[in-house]
Amino acid sequence: MKRFVTLFELEIAVILRNGFHWIVLIALTVTAASFHLFPESAGWSPEVGFSDTSAEGIVRHGPGGGASETVFFGSDEELRKWVEEERRRIGFAVADGTVKPLVTLIHSGELPPRQISLLRAGIEAMVSGGTEGVFSIVEIGEHRVPLTLGRILLPVLIAFEVLILGFIFIAVTVFQEKQDGTLKAYRVSPSGTVIYTAAKAAAWVVITILYGAALILATVGPAVPWGRIIALLALAGLFMALAGLLVSVFFRNISEWFFIGVGILVVNMLPQVSFASPTFSPGWLRWIPSYPVLFAVRDLLYRPGAVESFERAMLQIGAYTAVLVPVTLAAVRGRLMKEGVK
Repeated sequence: MKRFVTLFELEIAVILRNGFHWIVLIALTVTAASFHLFPESAGWSPEVGFSDTSAEGIVRHGPGGGASETVFFGSDEELRKWVEEERRRIGFAVADGTVKPLVTLIHSGELPPRQISLLRAGIEAMVSGGTEGVFSIVEIGEHRVPLTLGRILLPVLIAFEVLILGFIFIAVTVFQEKQDGTLKAYRVSPSGTVIYTAAKAAAWVVITILYGAALILATVGPAVPWGRIIALLALAGLFMALAGLLVSVFFRNISEWFFIGVGILVVNMLPQVSFASPTFSPGWLRWIPSYPVLFAVRDLLYRPGAVESFERAMLQIGAYTAVLVPVTLAAVRGRLMKEGVK
């Protein structure tokens, strides 16, 4: 244990000496500031549906019936089912009231308050005398946090910025050790391959957790399931750190590593396609490690009660890590801890 602590402290000292902590702090500041500066709207126009059971048929045959974005239904139940099928849909159910028509907004529960206020103002402009007793709101399913553009992008930033720290910077420290000759000291020290690998990976797991937790606090706040979030950050951070160490031992410097390393990161980012368009989710894409992590982070931040994606991610990444540990140890032992290997 003492040897592990010594090497862990040494790794942290190397990180501080190279100014990696400043890179993390700058990235944290820029990312958190961008989150709050993103516009509220994600830039898409929702499909709008109407149902009209009023005697006068105010919108039943109103203008715009032929537009692709507007759909008319014969009953409120049909409208509700249509809205339930797709998150980016809203519906207006119009019915007779005592004096004025009654208008009910039906949505998935993710409309930002500002957009609801604008819709209310629009109804008020069409119905003279204000909206009191005229306008009501129905949220389908459980209430969800309104997804602004910043909230939509946050899981992507955590999966493809926070969690790749270990993959990139652990390689940089290995190349530095090769150039400085530090590896020669490791080869003759009693610490061994296991402690060397564990200390290196642990240092970047700690930094990954701190960075991820700080980013979440600075963006969505403290009201998240911290236990599951930290567990996911720790496991995914460990996997990425081990993967970065495994790849780096086969190269002598950052120039040789660059194209292979960047290529791996590009492949790891492909699940963004499914995240942006859930209807595109081929089986092979689900095997990429970042796929379950990306959707688990989203659910942990915005749907804390949905634990299925978290459990799936922990199981899948745990299995990958269990395979990666002996492979990485064998590679470190064969490529770094043997004399004469560059």
